[in-house]
Amino acid sequence: MVGRDKELKPIPPEYLPPEDISVLMSTYVLKKYDDPFKVKGLPKVAQLLDLAVRHYIKMYEVKKSSLFSGRRNTKLKS
Repeated sequence: MVGRDKELKPIPPEYLPPEDISVLMSTYVLKKYDDPFKVKGLPKVAQLLDLAVRHYIKMYEVKKSSLFSGRRNTKLKS
């Protein structure tokens, strides 16, 4: 081929969200919810993890002592 040395590799998009916008707010805007309280599921979990990373809350893993269940719960502390 003339004018091309080699095939270009795909470049993955990398970006940082704005510091002053929360995960829930960006979900509310992108998904076009009519009420911010209708946001459910993974965005709420992502918001909790974001708050923990920013040291606004602390998350502790708590194991319930049960004979039949090995489930672990998470305890939040502000």
